[in-house]
Amino acid sequence: MKKTLLSVLAGLTVMGSAIAVPDPGDREELCKLLIEKGTHVWVEKTEACIPVNPCLSDEENIRNAYCISIPGMEQNGIALEDERQVKTFLDRFAEKVLKTDVLDDIKYLDNGGVAVKTDDDGYYAFQQVKASTCETQARTAALAYGREMTEVKKDSGFTYVITKISEQDCTDIKDFENLLYVKTDTKVDYSDKKDGSCSFYCNQTKK
Repeated sequence: MKKTLLSVLAGLTVMGSAIAVPDPGDREELCKLLIEKGTHVWVEKTEACIPVNPCLSDEENIRNAYCISIPGMEQNGIALEDERQVKTFLDRFAEKVLKTDVLDDIKYLDNGGVAVKTDDDGYYAFQQVKASTCETQARTAALAYGREMTEVKKDSGFTYVITKISEQDCTDIKDFENLLYVKTDTKVDYSDKKDGSCSFYCNQTKK
């Protein structure tokens, strides 16, 4: 039964993925059987039935649509370790990237996952990783603003650079990193060359 349901829903998780599909009401009814098993959730915003932890899905389109991740980082995880950090990050990510608000009900999943619903009936999840290095901290702070960093190797360690950014946004990301982790050892420089460059310096050696 479960395999049959999964087969039926496989092509229905993202809108427009098929030409002829059941209407949203039918998809939601099919999804309820999987919801009862605790394996899936219904996302009203996209009218899709997805795994409770989309970050572990085998379907790339599901991971891209519902999993918050940092490309290139170990486990594609977010460097958050406690409830305060999770709430602080999600509030800022929702404001700056999703243009909505998160609901207070944060769901902690198996395998280190965290999921949240948003005010606009959306659903997002991410995997947590340890926030022990300035790299993971800086990358996570930048992700809350929808920005990614490029790694540049230096003699003294590694620099993580955000390009095409204003000085104000550079300062805001660094201030948010300090808010998120209370105290960090990251140093930040801004250059107005080439449409703006924000550099985060990590002094530790990386293997």
